[in-house]
Amino acid sequence: MFLGTLGLEEWSVKSWVETSHYGTPSSGAETNSRRLPRKSQNDSFITTFLEKLPKLPSHYCRKDTTKLYLEHEFSSYSDLYKAFVDYSKTQNTAPASRNTLIKWVHKKNIGIFKPRKDRCDTCVQYESQKEKNDDKEKAMQGVCHVITVDLQAVKKFMEQVKLLILIEPFCSSVRLFNMK
Repeated sequence: MFLGTLGLEEWSVKSWVETSHYGTPSSGAETNSRRLPRKSQNDSFITTFLEKLPKLPSHYCRKDTTKLYLEHEFSSYSDLYKAFVDYSKTQNTAPASRNTLIKWVHKKNIGIFKPRKDRCDTCVQYESQKEKNDDKEKAMQGVCHVITVDLQAVKKFMEQVKLLILIEPFCSSVRLFNMK
C-alpha cells in the first residue's frame, strides 16, 4: 500500500525483511565475506602480472621521480588489458576488470608511454648537430665509413639502383652520400 508512494518494488521490501534481524538491517558482512578472497586473489594476480612486464625507469632529470614506464609494446591501456587477458588465459584464471587493472597500474606508479627527456628542443638539436659533425670528422679521418640517406631530396639520381626500387614505394626519392 505504501510501495507506490515510496517508489519501491515488492521484491525489494521482501528481501529487506528476509535479511533483517528483528527489524534492523544486517551489517552485510556475511554477503561480503564470499567476495573478499577473490578480490585478494585478483590483486595478487594483477601484481604478479605487472611485475613480470618489462619496464623502463623514468628518463626525467628530476631527483625524486619514481615512476616506471612500460616498454614500447603497449601504446594504450587497451593493449595492456588485452595482454592481461591473454596472460590470464594461459594461467587458467578469470581476468579482473579493465578498471581494476588500471587502478593497480596507477597504484604501482607505472605509466604507459615512454616519456620524453626533460630537455628543450634547442639542446636536443645542438646535441644531434654535434654528433653529426663528430661522425663527419671520423669519416674524413678514415676511422669509419659514414653513409647518409636523404629521404627528402627532390631529384632522383639513382633510378638504376636496386635499392631505390626497394625503397621507392615507401618514399618519393632517395639520395645516398658517402662522406669520404
